[in-house]
Amino acid sequence: MSSPNNRLDVAFNAGTLGLQLKRLRSRDPLTSGTSLLPTFAYVHDVVPGSQGDKGGVKIGDSVVAVSGVDFSRTPPSLSILDDVENNSSSSSGDASDFVHVPTAQEPEEVDSKTYEDLMTAIKSHDRNESPLVLTFQRFHWCEDAVAWSRFLKARDYDLASSKAMLTQQQEWRSTNIPVDRQDPGIVRVLRSGGVGSVLHPTTSATTPSKNAQTPFLYVNLATVQSLNAEMVAEGNENGADLIVSAFVSLTEECLDSSASPLAPKVSQLIDLGAIGMNFSPVILKKVYYTFEANYPETLSHFVIYPVNRFIAAGINGVLGFINEKTKSKFVITDDLNVVCETLGIPRDQVSGDLASYILDNAEEE
Repeated sequence: MSSPNNRLDVAFNAGTLGLQLKRLRSRDPLTSGTSLLPTFAYVHDVVPGSQGDKGGVKIGDSVVAVSGVDFSRTPPSLSILDDVENNSSSSSGDASDFVHVPTAQEPEEVDSKTYEDLMTAIKSHDRNESPLVLTFQRFHWCEDAVAWSRFLKARDYDLASSKAMLTQQQEWRSTNIPVDRQDPGIVRVLRSGGVGSVLHPTTSATTPSKNAQTPFLYVNLATVQSLNAEMVAEGNENGADLIVSAFVSLTEECLDSSASPLAPKVSQLIDLGAIGMNFSPVILKKVYYTFEANYPETLSHFVIYPVNRFIAAGINGVLGFINEKTKSKFVITDDLNVVCETLGIPRDQVSGDLASYILDNAEEE
């Protein structure tokens, strides 16, 4: 969990704050109804060059105090897993036993009153007499207070299975994160061009895209299949695991770069351009199962390209191991324009094949 060390005090003088604060409702879609952040308002946007921006405020920061007056919703030391354990004896397994849901008699009276008090304290402070000091608390995208809502949603709000999924993910992270980027095998995979990432595709002025700020991961299936075969021929049976580890390291970077830690998103691009008739789902399965189990509700789009309409149905069949939620995010196409629009890639910057663009724009290793 986040600690007081993750707090930031910012003094605001007369003038605009440069912040857009948003109320955290009990049923806010952003947190899927969990209300576990220690705040009644979080930073939805920061104006570049403003007082807030210069003070180091980031999107997703929680407002927890105003000029020394506490406005936190819950203690910073809140432990979600302990809270689940404490409620397990009386819980029916429904997340509503654990998550506050306002009653019909008082829709959100407590939240409204506290939120209004918070905003009144901010607006009523005379910054001509003394600076307004706002205290923010920052959470990483994988911390319990932020992540718990994603696990609930991934398991359809079943408390027991959500807790089990989160516990398994924590155990996995303890042994697999961070990935050793100095490992010779990982270095080999990253330098092969078989996997890569583009954190923030640059949108040209003539081709704006709503997806331009969503980072994406790239897998050249022909390259990783060939690399895995080379490693096996050399006597290394862990080639596929190394490819997955490299992919995981890039996933962490992409989610770290998300615009808001409260709603981290990443897309995936599977390049079948040079695969020919040698398509095998083996490596994709390992990558998918690792991602699905440990990064729930973070996938924006899953793009497979190029796939013409005659073999699209076959691809869907081969990828039958992928769950329906992920399939709803599939974009299977042979149209480069669709790929660029989906991933926020400026079409006018892709003069050759897609792999060349990725190599030119991927994060350097």
